[in-house]
Amino acid sequence: MAFSLNEATLLSAINSGSIFSIINSTLSPSWGITYRTIDPAISLAAFSGQGPAPGYVQSLNVGDKVFIPSGWVSVEPYGEGVVVNSPIEKGSYSSYNKVRRPNELRVVFVLQGWTAFSGSVPNVTEFSTLSRTELLRILERMKNTASTYNIETPDQVYEGYDLVHYDYYVGAQKGQTLLTINATFQQVMDIGEVVISSSVSQSQPTSNGNSSQQSAVSTDTTQAFAKPVTLDEVKNAWDSGNGSLSEALATSGSGIVSGINSAADSASKVWTQTSTAVATQIQNGVNKFVREVVM
Repeated sequence: MAFSLNEATLLSAINSGSIFSIINSTLSPSWGITYRTIDPAISLAAFSGQGPAPGYVQSLNVGDKVFIPSGWVSVEPYGEGVVVNSPIEKGSYSSYNKVRRPNELRVVFVLQGWTAFSGSVPNVTEFSTLSRTELLRILERMKNTASTYNIETPDQVYEGYDLVHYDYYVGAQKGQTLLTINATFQQVMDIGEVVISSSVSQSQPTSNGNSSQQSAVSTDTTQAFAKPVTLDEVKNAWDSGNGSLSEALATSGSGIVSGINSAADSASKVWTQTSTAVATQIQNGVNKFVREVVM
């Protein structure tokens, strides 16, 4: 989650009288869709005129954000596993009897356009160059290619998903310039590798004395597995982890402490100013009451 702090939000939170208001006003949720892998086919063509310009395609890199909408509405993760329907022997139920299907992620986001007469004009008042037409073009390219994406939400980052469906709505009910997108992403399950190799056998004599060659295709399947770990490897990993943690704390610890001290100093100054102002108002009120009523 992103952290931001300024005098205006802090003063507003202090005046509300709740410490939770201070926390809620300085924390904002993080959302985003970034490239995990990029399909090489994207750089070959514009997919029947629905892809971006070649220069834009060539500038794509892993980790770049695909697009930035005006806002994120909701996210709905969905997962399912299938258990065998046939009877099994008592006590023999294992992972072979259950198949996990790819998870799905249903995301709803919106993009505010500039005018209802044309979707190709971006809403520059929101400091965005992304138009409704360009967003639909990007979604169509995502649906037609085999790239994978990481989807970041405030609760979790969903890694290795691809767009399999999207639909959108524009109407008077939500505003003629507001584009609402319903997108469904499906998990790409990478668990193994299949290698197909062909081989030709040696010549074998037949019944009539002629030789013939026979070809055969063999399939080698490589399953994903975890190899045994030795005690030395565990010790090396532990030492490396301790070293990495020490370096990280040494590098970032001073920055974190400095940021907290700065935030606390700002809070103290604003609190002092607010308290002084309130005390001055009380003092003036008491003096006025004494002069006009008591005396």
